[in-house]
Amino acid sequence: MYRGKNLLLYADDAIVVVYKPAGLAVQTKKMGEKDLESLLRTWQAGQGAGTYIGVVHRLDQPVEGVMVLARTKEAAAVLSAQAAGTDMQKTYVAVTRGVLPKAKGQLTDFLLRDGKTNTSRVVDRKTTGAKKASLDYRILSVQTTEAKQSLVEIHLHTGRHHQIRVQFAHAGTSLVGDNKYGSMSNAVQEAGNGSVCASSQVVENATENLTIAPGRRRGVLKDTPALCACSLTFTHPVTGQRMCVSCRPNNPAFAAFGVDKLPEPGIKYLISCDTGSEEE
Repeated sequence: MYRGKNLLLYADDAIVVVYKPAGLAVQTKKMGEKDLESLLRTWQAGQGAGTYIGVVHRLDQPVEGVMVLARTKEAAAVLSAQAAGTDMQKTYVAVTRGVLPKAKGQLTDFLLRDGKTNTSRVVDRKTTGAKKASLDYRILSVQTTEAKQSLVEIHLHTGRHHQIRVQFAHAGTSLVGDNKYGSMSNAVQEAGNGSVCASSQVVENATENLTIAPGRRRGVLKDTPALCACSLTFTHPVTGQRMCVSCRPNNPAFAAFGVDKLPEPGIKYLISCDTGSEEE
């Protein structure tokens, strides 16, 4: 059972940075189901600091990774503006089935969301309601011992519904553990006679909590894509300091690539968002 305090990576009077496990919703309307927001409200109330928690960005329920939430309305306004613009930056890592033809590149597609099925798909750019989706990727490592899989670093240019999962599946390299879009990837590979079809255009006080409750999970998680928002960079809403908080994924699919291929967990204070260099 998850508890708010076990998810903490960093906290002060204005913000709280957490590791969101796969399977835990950020917010939910389902009766009796815990979500990240309610867990943090309970934790904050126990600190005698009220119950306000401001959700300023999201991760899909099956996705794990770093999130920042506000503890005051003022901080929420500042962070929301960063999330809506380019000041808040996320780095994802994923494990894919198969290998894209190029070691690094860009995927650009047009996606259409189906609210009834909670899915998205790639469509022609002229399709009514279609939205452009673009991302950069870089293959970090390829694992060929059992099944050919890739460890991929991803940076989004747009934030569309299920964007990473849909685009990689459409390119013929669906995410390991992604049962929702994995069939799309198989269809693409079959259409290409078995080959990958690249049809897209190509915290100081909390580092010990980076491998918390999700570590008790064993085996590949059902319906859980191997996708982690492993790094989040933003500007502190009060101090103006650039912060980069990182975690390592807990999904077992990442284990085959070794620790040296995964991000180093912890917190870095940056001189500027342009240089990305660490403060002395």
